[in-house]
Order: sequence, then C-alpha cells, then structure tokens
Amino acid sequence: YALLDLFTTAPNDAASRGQLSVNQTNTAAWAAILDSVCVLSNNTAYGFISPYDQATNGQLMIPFLVEKINQYRSQIITNQQNGQTNAFFPGQVFTTVGQVLGVPELTVNSPYIPGASAQLRDEVIERIPQQILSLLRVGTPKYVIFAYGQSLKPADRSLVTSGPFFGMCTNYQITGEIASRMVVRFEGLQAPGTTMAPGYPPPQPHAVVETYNVIGPEQ
Repeated sequence: YALLDLFTTAPNDAASRGQLSVNQTNTAAWAAILDSVCVLSNNTAYGFISPYDQATNGQLMIPFLVEKINQYRSQIITNQQNGQTNAFFPGQVFTTVGQVLGVPELTVNSPYIPGASAQLRDEVIERIPQQILSLLRVGTPKYVIFAYGQSLKPADRSLVTSGPFFGMCTNYQITGEIASRMVVRFEGLQAPGTTMAPGYPPPQPHAVVETYNVIGPEQ
C-alpha cells in the first residue's frame, strides 16, 4: 500500500490542488469523489455510483461506503498476549493514501459485486479505487485564521483632566479598520503513534502560509 504514494497521475503541482484528504470523515466531501464513478458490476442496474443507489441493508450507497471507510480507519485491535487494546491506525488516521485500499467495501466486498469477487479479475475488484485514488491525498493540518483590527484615537472630550485618573482616556474614535483571512498549514509534524529512533533529531514543525487575503468591505 505504501508504494502507491510514490506515484502520481498529476502532470504538475497545480493539477493536484483540491484533492480530498483520505482522512476526511464527512459524507458530503466523500460524495464529491464517489459520485458518478464508473463501476463494473454483476448487477446490470449499476453502471456508475449514484447518490440514489442503495446497499443491501437499504442504506444509501455513498453514506454506506463512507461509514465503512471511517470504521476501518478507527478500528481497535486487541493484543492476544496482554489483552490490551490499541488503535489499528494510531490516532485513527491514515498515514498514506494507499492504506484506504484496505477497506474491503472498496474492493473484495464491494456492494457492487456482492458474492462474486473470487471469480472476478483484478480490474473489476479494484475498479473503484482505480478511479478515486488520484483525487486523494494524506492531508496536512490546516487552519483558517480570520484577523480583525482597528486603529483608534481619543474621542473629543474623552480625556480626564483632573483627579487621580488625570490623563486617562474614557472613549475612543475608530479611524480605520482591516480584516484578513489566512490559510496556514503545518509541516514537519511527527506522525501519530510513531517514535523517533535514538540519535535522530526531533521533528521541527513549522507553519507555511498558503494564502493571505485582505478582506474588503464588500466581502
């Protein structure tokens, strides 16, 4: 699975913008990736993934697939020797895009080929991931920061002219305002559940400003 991250179908960096994080949990976001994906099915009613498709339990197909992806990523395993339980994926996150291939419902247990995977070729079993993997990325922690500032000056007759609070300003007049929006990502973070080998320097996380925009009055 890890080998998958060494390859890309993007001809340049700009072509890979807008990819979905493989750790996304929201159904609506995954629906943008899965909707209209062409499938090879042993049921002639299906030619592509539709928002109206239903799984065998009556649940809509896209929410069903997203539920299984989230369940696989958050599964807990038990150590047979000491009985301790641990997350199969530390932090319940994928650290490579290829790990999503372990979700059975995307391949061998695909609801579009129920009970027939043993008799089908690889291109049928792997039809769904073949079409969506280039739209996925591991993702990095990002934050959207909105900042708002004002410039002020003492308002008329706002300064105390006598007494123990002489010179104190009791009111201000706004002389200017500015608002901005900034998207920041963090690189160099240590993967959840991993430890550094002895002798290696610790990770050096740093912030990278992706975009910075001054928000005008009309926005």
